[in-house]
Amino acid sequence: MTLLTTLADVSLYIGATDTSEDQVITALIANASAFIESFCNRTFAITAYTETRNGNNRPRMMLNNSPITAISSLAIDAVTIPLSTGPTVPGYTFDLNSIYLRPGGSYNTFRRDVQNVQVSYSAGFSSVPSDVAQACIELVAFKRAKRSRIDKKNETLGSQQTIGFDTSDMPASVKTTLMPYQRFTVF
Repeated sequence: MTLLTTLADVSLYIGATDTSEDQVITALIANASAFIESFCNRTFAITAYTETRNGNNRPRMMLNNSPITAISSLAIDAVTIPLSTGPTVPGYTFDLNSIYLRPGGSYNTFRRDVQNVQVSYSAGFSSVPSDVAQACIELVAFKRAKRSRIDKKNETLGSQQTIGFDTSDMPASVKTTLMPYQRFTVF
C-alpha cells in the first residue's frame, strides 16, 4: 500500500495547530490510502507485474495495470519477442495501457491460444497524482469528523433545528475524483 498523502498536508487542510492528533491522523492516512487503493482496484506506486494471458489473435493486447512504465520481457509460445527499436523494426512497443506487435517479426499478432503470452512489466505512478492526494486528504478529514458521531444520522439542537450527518463511506466529491482511476481487469 502507498500512503497517498502526508501528515503535513492533512494538518494544513484541517487547520491543525498542534501535534495532539498526529497519531490519529497518521492512522487515518493509512486507512484512507488503503481504502482508496481498494476502491480503485490498483496500486498507485510503480510496481512490477507478470501476466500470463490467452493470445487474442490481434497485434494489440491491453494489460491489467496502468500506466505502463516499462516492459521487462514479452514471450509468445515461449519465444522471446524483442523491443522494437523503430517504426519499421519488428518487435513490441507499448503505451500507457497496451502492448503492440509491429509487423515483420516471427509474430505479427498475439497468436490465439490458451495461456501462451507472458509479459513482465512495471506500471504505476512515479508520484501520487495531485487529485488523488487531495481526495485522500478530504477522506481523512471526513473520517476524522465522523469519529465524534459514529452511527449518528442526525442530532436535534433544540426544538427548531436538526443537523443531519453524511453516513456514506466517502464524500461524493471524493468518489467522483477517484472514478477515473478505477481499474477493471482485462481478460
